[in-house]
Amino acid sequence: MLLLQSMVQTVKYEVIRKQKNVEIRGYPKIVIAKVSNSESDNFGFLFRFISGQQDSKEQEK
Repeated sequence: MLLLQSMVQTVKYEVIRKQKNVEIRGYPKIVIAKVSNSESDNFGFLFRFISGQQDSKEQEK
C-alpha cells in the first residue's frame, strides 16, 4: 500500500475548519483533463494533449 501511495500525486490543501470527523478544505485552482470518448487510446490522447501535440482532428474543430 505504501508503494501505491507514493505514486499518486496529490494537491496541497489548507484545512479551513474541522468539525468532529469532517474537514472543510481549501484547494488552489487546478486544471483537470478528462477524455470522454470510447477509443482505447485515451492515455495516448491525454499525453499528446499535455505535451502540446494536438491530433489533426482536434485542430480542425
